[in-house]
Amino acid sequence: MEKTLFYDIVNSVYSANAKVQIDQYCNGVTIVNIGATNMQVNGVPLAPPVAPSLVGESVSFGGNRNEIFYGRIDISFTAGAGSRCIVQQKVYVKFQQQKPFELE
Repeated sequence: MEKTLFYDIVNSVYSANAKVQIDQYCNGVTIVNIGATNMQVNGVPLAPPVAPSLVGESVSFGGNRNEIFYGRIDISFTAGAGSRCIVQQKVYVKFQQQKPFELE
């Protein structure tokens, strides 16, 4: 029987140019432009939402089972005011041996 892998989702909001801090157990990353300006992720342009109640373009770097993302993600914005994005990481979590369903 295949081992069950547990994961959690970690969300971070960025509003300035930055190197994204990648969790050491990250399996996949999604970046969504939620601001009012254009942005780039590793040089790939992402447009902002067309209306305030919507989200803009996104990009994902997904991993297969048991894979860990090992790379760099740089985000940059074309303007300062109104720049925002959500970075969502899927990370594997470790569990205690005696209590396999409780986070450490």
